[in-house]
Amino acid sequence: IARIDRERIADLYYNEGYVDILVSDPRLSLTPNRKHLLITYDIEEGQQYSTGSIGVEGDLIDTRETLVGLVKLKEGDVFSRKKLRESVLAINDFYADRGHAYVNVVPRTPTDKKERRIDLQLRIEKGELVHFDRIQIRGNTKTRDKVIRREMKVNEGDLYTTTGLKESQRLIKNLGFFEEVSVATSKADEPTRTNVDVDIKERPTGTLSAGVGYSSVDNFVFQGSASQDNFLGLGLRGQVGASLG
Repeated sequence: IARIDRERIADLYYNEGYVDILVSDPRLSLTPNRKHLLITYDIEEGQQYSTGSIGVEGDLIDTRETLVGLVKLKEGDVFSRKKLRESVLAINDFYADRGHAYVNVVPRTPTDKKERRIDLQLRIEKGELVHFDRIQIRGNTKTRDKVIRREMKVNEGDLYTTTGLKESQRLIKNLGFFEEVSVATSKADEPTRTNVDVDIKERPTGTLSAGVGYSSVDNFVFQGSASQDNFLGLGLRGQVGASLG
């Protein structure tokens, strides 16, 4: 726990430009009444750094201006390791949405201690184009495959797209028929193809209600109804009710 706390403290400073931050091991001591334990960290924050020049190199599938525009840091901003991670993910997603499932983005951050500036150079290795192979649906004990497939935003043979996978998972979950939905990829027979694995866990989608009442006109009245949000596993809503007096 102490190591994790140190990392959390340091990460807070990294995201405010203090990349030379030093956080000591915790010191433990008792309060004067000896009822509580004090945990003390010594912090040397160092100097704050700003963002310098920003560039991209390697396998560029669009203009430098477009790719640099995906970077969450701008020249002159306070340097942030969190924004650097977000920038790498944004470029990863940009390439992955264009079929490059195995893109590798490596950031280099040369530091100018005199100017208190960190330049940012992102080297991109795009990898080969990848297509979707088989779409495999598992766990649907009731719901038919076609109900799930019609919510998919990717098809077998399409170029790989991260956004398509995320949107497919969101739409399937929004059907309301499942407790859990996972849309992930797995290796196919060829390195330039990948399977799509849709794993779901069904949830109860039917309701049954019954009641009894009494009136001076009808005497005892019995009522009942049943509804099913996923009728016959077709994604249809069915409802039936009856009243007997």
